[in-house]
Amino acid sequence: MGVCLSSEPEGISFNPRVRGQHISWGRCLHHAERCHSFQNGLLFSDRPLRPQEKLWVRIVKDDPRWYGGLRLGFTSVDPDSLNPAALPPFACPNLTILNGYWAICIPEELSKIGALISLWVNRKGQALCQRKEDPQPIVLFDGLPRNMPLWAIVDVYGQTKAVQLIDSSKGKLPCPCTCVTNKVSQSQTVCRTPKGSSYTCGSSPSNSNMTSHSESLNFPLYLEDDPYCVICQDSTSDTMLVPCGHRCFCKSCALKVHEQNSSCPLCRQTIHCLQNVDPV
Repeated sequence: MGVCLSSEPEGISFNPRVRGQHISWGRCLHHAERCHSFQNGLLFSDRPLRPQEKLWVRIVKDDPRWYGGLRLGFTSVDPDSLNPAALPPFACPNLTILNGYWAICIPEELSKIGALISLWVNRKGQALCQRKEDPQPIVLFDGLPRNMPLWAIVDVYGQTKAVQLIDSSKGKLPCPCTCVTNKVSQSQTVCRTPKGSSYTCGSSPSNSNMTSHSESLNFPLYLEDDPYCVICQDSTSDTMLVPCGHRCFCKSCALKVHEQNSSCPLCRQTIHCLQNVDPV
C-alpha cells in the first residue's frame, strides 16, 4: 500500500519568532515582506518538511532597484534554537559556510514577480526547485542528509520583496489558523491557532521558555573586508561610494544603486560619485 505524502493534514507557515530584522508579516504567517534595504530578509519554515513534501512559494512583490533575488534552501538546525537578534543579513554566504545550512540563489528566470515555485528534497538528498508551469524540476544542490529533519530557508533578498506560502492544489493559503482583525489596532492581525493560543502578527511569541545557542554558532556578519559585492554576492567588490566611503560593491551594482536610488544602502548617505578601488 502506498504512503500518502500530502501536506493537507498539517499546514506549514513561517516560523513566527525567528526572522530577519527587515521582515514584516502580512495578514498572517504565510505572507512576509522585506521593508527596508535588500537584506535581512531571512525566513524559516515553522516545522521540518516531510520526505518529498513540497513547499510552494509565490513571489508577490519585487523591488527592481536591486540585483539578485530569492534564495532558497534547507537547514538541519531547528530555527527555534536560534536567537533572532543574531541572525545574519544573508543566507548566502553567511549561513551556507556553516554546518547544517544549504541555500542558493534560484535562477533569475524563476524569480519573477508572480512566479509560483515549489521546493523539496528527493530521496537522493537533492534539493529540487520547479515553477508550477514547468515540466521538469531543476536540481539546486545535493548532499542533503536523508535521515534528519530539514526546515526550509527562504531569503527574501534583492529584487524579491515579498513572498507568500501557497497551497497550490487548492489555489489558496495553507493557513492552519483563522486570522481576524485585532480590535486594538487595525494595522495588526491576531492569528488564533488550532490549539487556541494567539499572537499578534508582526510581533513574536514569548521566548522565555526557549533556549538559544546561536551565540555559539558565531554567525559571520558582513565585514568591510568581504571580497565580494554585498548586493550580488558574486562579483568582486571594486567600487567605493563617495563621500561615505563604503567599498563593498561591484561596479555594476554600484551604478544601479547610484542611478536608481542615489543613496548608500548601508548608511543611506547621498552618493555624489563612484570611485574604482583595488579589490579587497
